[in-house]
Amino acid sequence: MFAKVKYLLAIGFLFLIPACATESSTQVANIDSSDEVSVVKEVAEIVNTATPIPPTPTPTNISNNSGNDYYPSWSPDGTKIVFHTTRDGNYEIYTMNSDGTNQTNISNNPSTDEYVPSWSPDGTKIVFDSDRDGSFQIYTMNIDGSNQTNISNNASDDIVPKWSPDGKKIVFVSKQTGLNEIHTMNADGTNVIQLTNTLPVNGGVTGNNIPVWSPDGTKIVFSSYRDGNHEIYTMNSDGTNQTNISNKFSAEEYPSWSPDGSKIVFHTNRDGNNEIYTMNADGTNQTNISNNPSTDEYVPSWSPDGTKIVFTSKKIFTSKIDYMQIFTIKLD
Repeated sequence: MFAKVKYLLAIGFLFLIPACATESSTQVANIDSSDEVSVVKEVAEIVNTATPIPPTPTPTNISNNSGNDYYPSWSPDGTKIVFHTTRDGNYEIYTMNSDGTNQTNISNNPSTDEYVPSWSPDGTKIVFDSDRDGSFQIYTMNIDGSNQTNISNNASDDIVPKWSPDGKKIVFVSKQTGLNEIHTMNADGTNVIQLTNTLPVNGGVTGNNIPVWSPDGTKIVFSSYRDGNHEIYTMNSDGTNQTNISNKFSAEEYPSWSPDGSKIVFHTNRDGNNEIYTMNADGTNQTNISNNPSTDEYVPSWSPDGTKIVFTSKKIFTSKIDYMQIFTIKLD
C-alpha cells in the first residue's frame, strides 16, 4: 500500500510539470527521460523519509455487559478498576481486574444508589457518594465492601469525592451554600473547608464539579460553569489562584491528572460529539486522542503507570439498545 502511495505521488508530481509551465510548450517538451527519473527519485526519497502519522489506538471494551457502567477509577497499583453500574437495577459499585475479569458487586445495597467511587492512595478503602440517607452523602468502605461509613453527615448534597495523595483529606462538591461549590475535609469527615465561592450565572447555576488532586497534592483540577459553559480550571489546594486552562466555548469536563502531573485528560464536545482529549497542565497542546466521531466518550482517567486511559463509551448491543461500557486505550 505504501509503495502504491509513493507511485501515485510521483506520477502526480509529473502531471504537475506541464501544468506549471508558463512560457511555452517547447519548454515542457525539453524535459527528457532522465529528468523524469530524477524527479521520481526525489519524490520517493521525500516519502521514504517523511514521518508516518501513527494510527489512533483501538480501545478495548473491558466491562462488556448489558448494563450502563460509569466513572471508572484505577486502583493505586493499577491492577483493578472501580466503577458504578446499573446492571442490578440500581446503581451499585463494582470492582474488576484491569483486564475486565472478576467483576464484583462490593456495595450490595439494592434499596438505594451508590455513585462515583474512588480509591484511597494506599488501596485499602473506597470513597463514594450515596443517597441512602435521603440526601447524597459521602461514604467510605473497605475494598471488599465492608464497613460502609457516612463521613459527611449533613443535610445538603455532598458528591464526587476524591482522596488527596497523602490520604489525609478528601475533596468533594457540596451544596451547603445552595450552589455547587468545592470543599475539602479530613478523611474522617471533620474540618470542612469551602474552596470555591462562585457568583451564580445562568439562573443560579455555578456548576463547579469533579475536583481531582494533582499527584503532588499542591493543586486541584475541576470543571466549572462560571463562564457560561463548562471549562477546566486549576487552583491551589487551598483554593487560591483559580485559573481557566481550557479556554474554549464548548463543554470541557471530567478532568484527571497524568501520574507525573504534567498533563490533564478530559472529555469535550468541541468536535460535535464527546471525545477524549489531553493537554499540558497549563492548558497548551490540547489533543484529541479518541478520534471516534461515530459515538461519545466520557469520564477519562489515567492509569498509575501512565500507559493507558480508562473511559466510558457507548456500545450497541442491538439495533435499538446501547449501553455505556468501560474501555481502555493504550497511549503511545
